[in-house]
Amino acid sequence: MDCIITAQAGALPLALAETEGARVVRLLEPGVALCVCDRLPPSPVFLRHACPAQAAVRLTGGEKDLEALEAACRPLLPALRPGMPFSVQTRLVGDARPAYARFDVNQRLSALALETGAPLDVRQPRQVLSVVLCADTGWLGVSPVGENYSAWAGGCRRFLREKDQVSRAEFKLLEALETFDVRLPASGTALDLGAAPGGWTRVLRGRGLSVVAVDPAGLDARVARDPGVTHVRTTAQAYFRAPAPCDIMVNDMKMDACQSAALMAEGAHCLSAGGVAVLTLKLPERPGEWPGRIRRARAVLSAAYRVEGMRQLFHNRNEATAYLTRL
Repeated sequence: MDCIITAQAGALPLALAETEGARVVRLLEPGVALCVCDRLPPSPVFLRHACPAQAAVRLTGGEKDLEALEAACRPLLPALRPGMPFSVQTRLVGDARPAYARFDVNQRLSALALETGAPLDVRQPRQVLSVVLCADTGWLGVSPVGENYSAWAGGCRRFLREKDQVSRAEFKLLEALETFDVRLPASGTALDLGAAPGGWTRVLRGRGLSVVAVDPAGLDARVARDPGVTHVRTTAQAYFRAPAPCDIMVNDMKMDACQSAALMAEGAHCLSAGGVAVLTLKLPERPGEWPGRIRRARAVLSAAYRVEGMRQLFHNRNEATAYLTRL
């Protein structure tokens, strides 16, 4: 099948290695490639997004491109299931600088797709009409959201910055909770390892959890004065000697992936039965070392947890995020 796959720029070769029989037809921009492949992987780590390329259109960059895209879209519409929410997701890649905007494409093709009886829902679609445009060619395809690995174009999940946001690291936890569909308890206790300055603690407090924030360093004043936050100024290893039980444990410490995995395994006894954990695994500078490092970290984690998911998310950099449940 023809498809367009997206990964972080340095991780594209790793994403291709996860994809059975992948052959690059055209590199569209760093991290984005038009490929032919036999099968997409069920649970990739590095492949962030994929969409089918079922039709190709020659483009000039002018307004007439919209007519050409509409004509190419019509034969694909029977694949849309009536009654199932859809969205049109348009991406400009490479040196694409058309006279029209992505909104123009979305509006025109959405109006066409509405004729199928499928309702438009750009925030929670269950099927997607994907449109990828470069300077001279556009590709279109229809697929269920699950086959794209993300409900967002190119896997680019963006969050609005909040007034009281402590750090951009909060986006990593928000994306992880959404991507892995982590079901947090309505109330309970979270343990945030390496909490300073407190971004992840703030996210967990926003979900109604009380938080034990463990870090020798200080917390942001807005977090520190929250009565639902208990700041324990010590290391995670010292805290593990006499911990309070928790329902969720999170870790975004700047520590090598295998060391972080060993730390999480050491602290698994802090989690209550059925407790969950989220951590970021920090990876080396060279992407070629990432798969080996992740395999070793996964092996360490598997002694204490079931690894429910592991992905290099949009808000990750040289790291991957793991979602765990205690064995």
